[in-house]
Amino acid sequence: APAPDELRARLTTPAAPSFPRVADAVRPIYADPMRRMPQDELARRLGMERTRALRHFRAATGQSFREFKRWSAMQFAAEQMKRGALVRTAAMDAGFADTAHLPRAFRETFGLTPSAAIGALPL
Repeated sequence: APAPDELRARLTTPAAPSFPRVADAVRPIYADPMRRMPQDELARRLGMERTRALRHFRAATGQSFREFKRWSAMQFAAEQMKRGALVRTAAMDAGFADTAHLPRAFRETFGLTPSAAIGALPL
């Protein structure tokens, strides 16, 4: 098909996000929080080029891939701290680059330190 026809077809095709495909693609992040999944791997798992995969991911989740990875790491760390792990241990186990990164991420997201946030959770 000529380029204008191909472009028109792509633009008019319904962009229904494939949630199960996205869930399958990010399952390894949940299975191993220290695992680093680059954008190219997400694209490969979704069977799309990188930019399209990132747009598809945002449409399916409401978050950028980077935000999702950070949120997943904070969830894992919070669960570890709720079970009694030290902040530094939870940060490293969740894949944060250093122990200062987790408290900074918590303050930016929740306006609280990890200890204060976890202390407010019901046991």
